[in-house]
Amino acid sequence: MHQKKHSRNKGFTLLEIMIAVLILFAVAGALTTSFLHLHRASVMTSLYSQLHAEIRHSVDVISRDIACSSGISAFPATNDITLICERYTGPSFVRYYLSGNQLYRRADADPAEVTGGSIDGIGFSLFKQDGTATTNPAEAYFIEVYIKAGTGTGKHRAEDMLQIRTLMRNK
Repeated sequence: MHQKKHSRNKGFTLLEIMIAVLILFAVAGALTTSFLHLHRASVMTSLYSQLHAEIRHSVDVISRDIACSSGISAFPATNDITLICERYTGPSFVRYYLSGNQLYRRADADPAEVTGGSIDGIGFSLFKQDGTATTNPAEAYFIEVYIKAGTGTGKHRAEDMLQIRTLMRNK
């Protein structure tokens, strides 16, 4: 009868198993880190997209009112303006102002409505017909609007800014 020889090469050594586990943990760590970076980028993109859409809406509403305005009835500060808008029912007074981080629009005696949130700052500048800046509302033909907004905190903070210059067409 033949005797079977017991070979010592039938399994893995403890050192080989430890090295394999170490490589597995390194790969898992790299994949986890990549996933976290992709997740953060996704969150930031979503925050920025929502913020930009909100600012764009605010700018569109303000631009529409500036375009139909025939003048400025009040300009007490660079972040507060009241426009005289010509409507088919007669002149309408539309005020834009910042309170906290909310941009408000108030037309005549109607209650104020929020046209934008997460607003860090807003500014209005007046320009003459030749493009030079003025502080006199009677000389203004163009109104420049600057809106800066931000949302989120810490590493997940998105910021955006839009600036437009619009002609008062009914001036």
